[in-house]
Parts: sequence; structure tokens; C-alpha cells
Amino acid sequence: MTAVTGDDRGVSEGAGVAALVLLTVLVTASVGMNVLFVGEEDDGGIEAEFDFQHFSERSAMLITYNSGPELTAGNLTVVAPGKNLTWATLRNLNATDQVTPGSRAQLNAQNAYGFRVSSRANVSVVYTQGDNETVLDSYTGG
Repeated sequence: MTAVTGDDRGVSEGAGVAALVLLTVLVTASVGMNVLFVGEEDDGGIEAEFDFQHFSERSAMLITYNSGPELTAGNLTVVAPGKNLTWATLRNLNATDQVTPGSRAQLNAQNAYGFRVSSRANVSVVYTQGDNETVLDSYTGG
């Protein structure tokens, strides 16, 4: 029978402790990475800002895209009383054209919308990507 010396036992315990410490560090790092990166998962939402101006004398509304990313005109819908139309239809654009900040669309009885717009109308701008619909901005009439 071979006698176990203090040196043999210390190396074995040291390796075990090192392995446990390494395992603890790896687990902690993986949890931390999940919190930092997976926790910030994109929900498909887009942030954009629109300005809504109602003109009582003409019963019309001007919608201006103020800020945000380029958006596809066929995926950008103006939801208004009586009719929902894409930005492409309102502006007579191709559905694949890009809408950039500064772009404007108007709702009135003389264009594709075809209705007068009351100052009490509720109007929203909605962006659709696949199955996701995001309300980008809204006007709530008073």
C-alpha cells in the first residue's frame, strides 16, 4: 500500500478548487451575457415621430414624418375614420419606395382618402413588418 503524502493531496485539492472556481466564473459570465445581450432583444418595434396638422377651413390633415428610420411606403399605413390607406397610396408611390424624415402625406376629400377630416378625428400611423404591427404615432382629436 502506498502512503499518501501531503504533497499529493494538496495538488488534487488545488486542482479541484481551481476547477470549481473556473466553473463558477463560466456560469456567472454566461448568465451575465444573457442579461446584457439577450435581455435587449429587439421586439420588432420601430421608433418614429410624426406631426399632425389639422386645417379646419379645408377639413384636411397634413401628416409629416419628423424623425426615425427609413420606412417602406407600402408597410406604412394611415389609419383614419372611414378608410385606412398606405403611405404609398396617399402619395402615389411604389409600395417599395422608402419614406424618409421630412416626407408628408395629406388626408382630404380631394385625394385618395376621399373624406373630409374632422378636428375630432383619431388618426394613427402604423408600420407593419411581417406579423408585427407597431403604432408609430397618433393624433387624438378633441
